[in-house]
Amino acid sequence: MTELITATPAPIDCTLAFTHIAALRAYVAAAASAQPNPRFLERVGLPGWGRVAQLRFGNEFCHRLLPSPAAVRQGLQLAARHGFDFALALPILTDAGLVRAERLLAEMPDGAEVAVNDWGLMRRMARGFAHLQIIAGRQICRLLKDPRAPPASGAGPQRGWANPGLAALLMRLRARRLELDIPPFARTLEPEVPGMRLSAHTPFSFVTTGRICRLGNLRQEPARRFAPEHGCSRECLTYCVRITRRTTHADSLPLLQRGNTIFYRHGDASRSTLITALVAGTIDRLILPGDWHADRSADLLTG
Repeated sequence: MTELITATPAPIDCTLAFTHIAALRAYVAAAASAQPNPRFLERVGLPGWGRVAQLRFGNEFCHRLLPSPAAVRQGLQLAARHGFDFALALPILTDAGLVRAERLLAEMPDGAEVAVNDWGLMRRMARGFAHLQIIAGRQICRLLKDPRAPPASGAGPQRGWANPGLAALLMRLRARRLELDIPPFARTLEPEVPGMRLSAHTPFSFVTTGRICRLGNLRQEPARRFAPEHGCSRECLTYCVRITRRTTHADSLPLLQRGNTIFYRHGDASRSTLITALVAGTIDRLILPGDWHADRSADLLTG
């Protein structure tokens, strides 16, 4: 990794993603008083090339965590007051969720970015929200990501986002940026897609997601547990579940579940691949979680 760091690119724009408005508010307050750790990229195993350019609000994976219009307005005001760009993130949506999402889109100013993970919403935005910039979220970018597999099985390049048909469809729908996860053991990434800019999430990539939340079901009556439309007290904003398995290999990656989604934390291979892509300019933006950490220890950004 040291050899790659010597080829320093221009400062990389970083997006800090928040699900909870209180966490976004706390970060902005810390930034205003110069308290955040300026080397937060190094804390996740990357060189400190980054500058925080954008705050993102919303959730990529669960429609139960859609923010209120008032919270979006508050996030916009906080970002503008302190010189950050502001973006909205939205998950796969139910029919009712589509209606709520459109109310949130109506709060966004001209030129603002929206990370979209729902094909139906992307189609609606392409037709009716021309003033907003569409980003294809990482659920749109299909990859093989199984951290249980032996490392050699995932070492080759993945071509999910380099598919010409996908790029053409996204561009028809007005998306000009695509977000991706770094596969668990990839040693190289495909080159950039013509007409499409690439962002990458770090230090966690998602494995799979669904409609059932493990934590949210624990408070249900036993007969009603693990049904799709269970209640929700937003436990995932506070707790993560560590996932262990009986058989592991030497390069096994930490697995955890937050709400309805399973993640793995990047290992050395993923970080090295990401740095290579940053140096080459294939990826020009990083997205980091701003309001949660796998072990609930010191905050990722200010500790």
